[in-house]
Amino acid sequence: MGAMSVWLTEFFLRLQHNVMSDEDLANTWSSDSTADLGLSFWLVVTACISAFVNNVCILIAMADGRDADTIAPALEEKVNGAIMLY
Repeated sequence: MGAMSVWLTEFFLRLQHNVMSDEDLANTWSSDSTADLGLSFWLVVTACISAFVNNVCILIAMADGRDADTIAPALEEKVNGAIMLY
């Protein structure tokens, strides 16, 4: 989120305007209003939104009221003499 806000700030303050070299500016060339944010910026925005939605889904799944303390212990007679094969 921080990188997106810094990039947007720099884009609207500097990159959107004429950012050519001094030699090109002396030739009266201009790049004013020809910049755009590009696909990579929108991919970062999409990734941030996806991560946020994922966190919300996890919080909703964890809030269903089940407690981890209610796990029933294994019965002793079932585990006596049992062999675990992997």
